[in-house]
Amino acid sequence: MNLHDLERINQQDPEHIQIHGLWQEEPALKCIGKLPCPAGLNARYEHHLSQLHHNEAVCILAGLPDAPLAPPATLEFYESDYATALTLREAGQRPMLLAATTLLLNPFTASFEFQLRSARNHLYAGYLSLFGGGVHPTLDGAQCSQAALREVQEESGFSALLPQDTHWLLTREEDNGAVQITALNSLTLSDKPESASDDEGERISIAYDQLQSALDEQRYSWTPLAHCVIDAWACLGKLGITVVPSR
Repeated sequence: MNLHDLERINQQDPEHIQIHGLWQEEPALKCIGKLPCPAGLNARYEHHLSQLHHNEAVCILAGLPDAPLAPPATLEFYESDYATALTLREAGQRPMLLAATTLLLNPFTASFEFQLRSARNHLYAGYLSLFGGGVHPTLDGAQCSQAALREVQEESGFSALLPQDTHWLLTREEDNGAVQITALNSLTLSDKPESASDDEGERISIAYDQLQSALDEQRYSWTPLAHCVIDAWACLGKLGITVVPSR
């Protein structure tokens, strides 16, 4: 991917998502402290806390790379919790809540595996998206690769691996501030899932040679992240396939 490719992708949906970094190796994550809820927002924090079944620990990115095509090898983050992130958003801030996602390929069936998001998702219900979720500062050892593969297992039922030549993409959702570090290709270890998936959504398989038509014919609605990642993946020439998402 060159600067022209980056600028073209970032111009496609600037109100929703932007690329902020591309790595040839997995970026390291470094915790630089705790991020508690501000004292003046304690009442709202307690309200959000009471609405959550489980208040998960989260990573909130401290800043974005200045040069997307030459980003630092290490990204710094604050350890916090989901109720704090919700409280900050409600107060008009956009905390960079970190998630790890991946573009999942099934080499046994020559297909992509996507998630059709269920109605229980408050964002993009019914849209095709990538498998992924929040990076846990301790459970995942603050490693994007571990978080991405864990989420693939939980959400799709597949065990997967990351090839050595995997590129990593950093994106930010401009409306809410959430950030994603995406492995641009992971590979399933079998043709079928080894276990049942969770209730986040339904697994949808699309053959390598049918992805372009699935995009062109608008058979599905795609999340901005999925569109952005597929376009970046195509720019890297993975599998020798050129896929340019239409809008």
